[in-house]
Amino acid sequence: MSYSGEQITRTNPDGMPASHDIFIGIPMVSFCDIPLDFCEEHISKYGNYAVGVDKSALIKLAGAILSPVHYILFDTPIHGAYAHHCSQIKKQKSQDEVLSQIESVECSVVAPKGNTYEKGFPLYLNQKNCGIVVSILGSWKEQEYTTFSLGFTKNYTCDYKGKSFCAYDECEWRIIIPEDREIGEEIVKWFWSKDEYYNWKTSRNNTFLDGFPPIAVPYKSIKHIIVPSQEEKRTIESLLSELGCEFLKKNITIL
Repeated sequence: MSYSGEQITRTNPDGMPASHDIFIGIPMVSFCDIPLDFCEEHISKYGNYAVGVDKSALIKLAGAILSPVHYILFDTPIHGAYAHHCSQIKKQKSQDEVLSQIESVECSVVAPKGNTYEKGFPLYLNQKNCGIVVSILGSWKEQEYTTFSLGFTKNYTCDYKGKSFCAYDECEWRIIIPEDREIGEEIVKWFWSKDEYYNWKTSRNNTFLDGFPPIAVPYKSIKHIIVPSQEEKRTIESLLSELGCEFLKKNITIL
């Protein structure tokens, strides 16, 4: 697992760029679901080697955090999801401030009663901000799912090395770690600016996430092993023999 920097360009319905961009650094592994006969453009961008895996095996392995990407022609739905994310983050910040105040005052646990609170609760809870405490506890999952859905959303067209291409043609799938999920001893963060993302990338010799094991799929789920030449096919065949995976030799394809 590693971070992918996703530039989600804000556009107007006429296709022209709007005032600013949305950028997200997402912890994930990407796959593509395209026929071998249509791999030429993909190979030109990503390299001459590939392993083709049975989708059903991936779904069984990581179905809860695996999904095909949802391609958006215009960015209006992204704007709404991103605005909701920002709104919920503000609510969380307000909740943290209120709870911090509560912890600084000696008081017993008090439950809401109708539209009011039991007497004895600190006076500031009668202010309108106290409603955040109740609402955020009930809607925090909503924020998590909204953020998660942004990770599976992508523009129909994107830029790669200064050139525009149709991202939809890649038929991308992703395994994504949800934001703030605890993996081992690490809290996995998403990055919401280019500065955060590139600071993380440049501060590490290893760009992969620590504490998260590689995605391991069963040998039998491998349907294709793509290599660029006959010589390399023979090399892979030799390696498969050493591994005791003779049955995979028939799945080697030269492209």
